[in-house]
Amino acid sequence: MNLSIVKPFTAGKPALYLAQRQAYYDRLHHLLRVEWLSQEKPCYSCGTPVPESEKQILLELSKITLQLPSMAHNHCDINDCDYVAILDEFALSNGL
Repeated sequence: MNLSIVKPFTAGKPALYLAQRQAYYDRLHHLLRVEWLSQEKPCYSCGTPVPESEKQILLELSKITLQLPSMAHNHCDINDCDYVAILDEFALSNGL
């Protein structure tokens, strides 16, 4: 799986800029989710362990979405500044 990603934002074309920004963060969202679910015992933010069956389904969906980017529409709320900051840090720390 190719993990490289580039910020392809186009200035001067608001609709295209937003679509590219959305696609970029959707991809980062799924890359981060694959990393999280690949841990031995992932837990939700509340501390509840992710059931194995749920883990496998979510992991498979994210892997498919990464292979078929056209499936990743609005999976990430790009208006959630805190989550976007987490994704930016993830991208930076992984050289993406």
